[in-house]
Amino acid sequence: MSPLKSLLLASLFITSPIRIAAGPGAQPPLFTDYPVDAAFAGHAAPLDLNSHPKCSRYRTCLKEAATQKPSFAGYYIVAEWGCGSACQQVALIDARTGAVHFPPFTTTLGNRHRLNSGLFVVDAPEDISAYYEGQIPGDPLFSTTYWLWDEAAKQFQPVHPQTHKKPTRTQKSANK
Repeated sequence: MSPLKSLLLASLFITSPIRIAAGPGAQPPLFTDYPVDAAFAGHAAPLDLNSHPKCSRYRTCLKEAATQKPSFAGYYIVAEWGCGSACQQVALIDARTGAVHFPPFTTTLGNRHRLNSGLFVVDAPEDISAYYEGQIPGDPLFSTTYWLWDEAAKQFQPVHPQTHKKPTRTQKSANK
């Protein structure tokens, strides 16, 4: 095993949460399964560095990200920065209020998200495939996790591919 892959493996065990992988035959969630109709327009509110205790530690990264446009769940700017050789920290900045929200995960190979969806994909299958140059071993170091942004609770909820069902209209409305 190369030194880089050994280092990645070690950091994965130290920094990553339990991961949920889609088993054979499982249908992974799609961005279109969790639509968000509203989209932010206008100028973002000033960044609120008092909105979360972690803000002071990451204020420079957050200030840089706050200059961007929302790219997730209608209203959120996704801030990302490195937290180790195989680790990226993520935070959401609400463009309407400037409040910062930290998810219960870090990423290893990045994330996928869309402005018009509440689904957030950590270490997407295509990123894992690219890492292994299309030759994914039987026991890869990484697995994909799916998270749904709960707008009312202002937090992520895991989406399990094995039991994933498209949300009902009531659930979709609650995520607006």
